[in-house]
Amino acid sequence: MGEIENRALQYPGITAAVAEVKKIAQTDHLCLYFTVRPGEREMTQPKIDEKALRAFLAEKLTDYMVPTLYVQLEKMPLTPNGKINRKMLETPDISKHLENVPPASDTEAQMLEMARELLPGIEFGVTDNLFDLGMTSLLAMRFAVQLKELHLQVTVASVMRYRNIRAILNGNIRIAWLFDRYDRQKPLLVFAQGIVSTAVTMPKFDLWSQQFNILVIEPIDTHFKYLFEGEDFETALWLYATQLDLLLPQDAEVAAFMGFSWGGKVAYNMARMLHEYTGKTPAVILGDTAFNNELTDREMTVDDVTPDQLQAYGNQIAAEDIVNKFNSVYYMELHDVPVEPYEGHVVFLNAMKDGLTEKKKDNLRIVHEIAADLEVIDFPNSDHDDMFMDQSLTQTYTDILTKLIKHDED
Repeated sequence: MGEIENRALQYPGITAAVAEVKKIAQTDHLCLYFTVRPGEREMTQPKIDEKALRAFLAEKLTDYMVPTLYVQLEKMPLTPNGKINRKMLETPDISKHLENVPPASDTEAQMLEMARELLPGIEFGVTDNLFDLGMTSLLAMRFAVQLKELHLQVTVASVMRYRNIRAILNGNIRIAWLFDRYDRQKPLLVFAQGIVSTAVTMPKFDLWSQQFNILVIEPIDTHFKYLFEGEDFETALWLYATQLDLLLPQDAEVAAFMGFSWGGKVAYNMARMLHEYTGKTPAVILGDTAFNNELTDREMTVDDVTPDQLQAYGNQIAAEDIVNKFNSVYYMELHDVPVEPYEGHVVFLNAMKDGLTEKKKDNLRIVHEIAADLEVIDFPNSDHDDMFMDQSLTQTYTDILTKLIKHDED
């Protein structure tokens, strides 16, 4: 502790410094308590910039010796003998040092949950410094390993470099990923998440991966503001298309594209783009996809989120997350491209629980116009949200995929 205290005393204005380990929410934190010389014309101490002090200490001290919490005192508590009474140094309130920013996407929410499990007892947000909260190099290793469950390839070095969840994710922005190791004996399915949470589709991927390679295009809200804000839909499609070249073997051929809701629009246009440049016509499966911009026609606020929408996502995400999802689509639709015809086989999974409304009639008319080889499969007991939320339909989709791809291979 002496080395830390001696270095702190070299900082301009600091008159006394004590380094002490305090247990906060089951985690040991190295805290620095210090007093400052009053200004020449002031009776009170000037406020020390904690970030500048931390940087000053880090210049000479190894990482584990740099305190995570800083407490400026008016005076040090003393024993009757005039020595500093370390026992009287109060445990800092760590919440005063936190921004507690909520997650803005499903991936951030899942990462935050994992981090909170490693650092229990502290309510923190996606911009708070994990190492200030007690993250160690050992915990960083565990965190990096756990992130593989989300198919994020994050190194320990990235965790230690970026230090908070949002920065870690931004430094490792993921647009697409292979669900499992590529198997040349299996046909390839490209699945566009659209606004559907990966937590919803993971059980489907577990089953489908037994028969197919699966390339997953991430939900739009996980990367929209970092990559596509102000861009048009065509730009997004081009970037998604490049992921096929980056992640797949050179001789890989897409057997089918698939997506639910707005993800189906991404899947359809990726297939159309592939056909335009290669002449190939992989099958497309559309999960109740709206081509008449039925999903959202204006910018959404938290007040617009309905209980049914929260329930549709299994109450697993906050209203703010739903707003981010829908607004990402809204901004993309502002710069939409005309829906062009496609010559390949298109299967439209048609949610019919709410009947054949005028909007649905109009959408089906558009689908019939653009798809030269169209097959419509009605789901009379399912509404739009059921199509991706209802896990009991997974086997039905598996059968449709298997039949469709086998037919195309024949």
